Amino acid sequence: MSGQLKAGQIGPFSDDIGLDFEPSNNWGHALVAEAGPKYLEWTRRGYTFTARATAAQALIIFSTAVNAPTLWNPSDSGKIVVPIRLQLHPVAVASAVHTGVVLGFQGGCGAQAATASPILTFTNKAPTNNCPFTNKVAKTKYSDAVVTFTAIPSTLQDIGMIQNVDGTPATGGFSTLSYDFDGTVALGPGDIMSVFGQAASVNTFWMSIIFAELPLAVGGLS
Repeated sequence: MSGQLKAGQIGPFSDDIGLDFEPSNNWGHALVAEAGPKYLEWTRRGYTFTARATAAQALIIFSTAVNAPTLWNPSDSGKIVVPIRLQLHPVAVASAVHTGVVLGFQGGCGAQAATASPILTFTNKAPTNNCPFTNKVAKTKYSDAVVTFTAIPSTLQDIGMIQNVDGTPATGGFSTLSYDFDGTVALGPGDIMSVFGQAASVNTFWMSIIFAELPLAVGGLS
């Protein structure tokens, strides 16, 4: 019978044809073949974007309520925002201070910055679609340097990325400054995620956050 699997679909498949059968091996396991690299399917559908800083900047300590690079999934987006990768490039190494990178999180932030709102100011730098051919524009907002919170975002997690400068700044080096989220963080409508330092640092970095906007399934997050 045609469309058996599509009748019980999970997620939006508006432009695809449902399968009539699912191949399996003689142990009853589904057979799956990769059609390309890890994120190709999301990218070709126009789901993936890059938010990149407009200037190199220092990591703000997590106890500060201003100017931390922030992804904001507006409450009216109709999307789930999935961070994929965080990448930092050191620019000016002026200190040998060691500091880790931590994520801040806050929900219920609405869709617009305003007086008495959770987000007071926010200068948006529109993320770039990673498959420009799709002509899809991000619902997600990104501010790399001009954002003010009414309350300091809560610390969500340490991500194991550190600034590791040994000896003097002139002779020191950095660990690999790239972090793959691997699906461990997702932002619902109205949620924000900020990038902080565990300690204040005067060293500056260029920063890119690669993320995906996925359609919010009927019924929301349940």
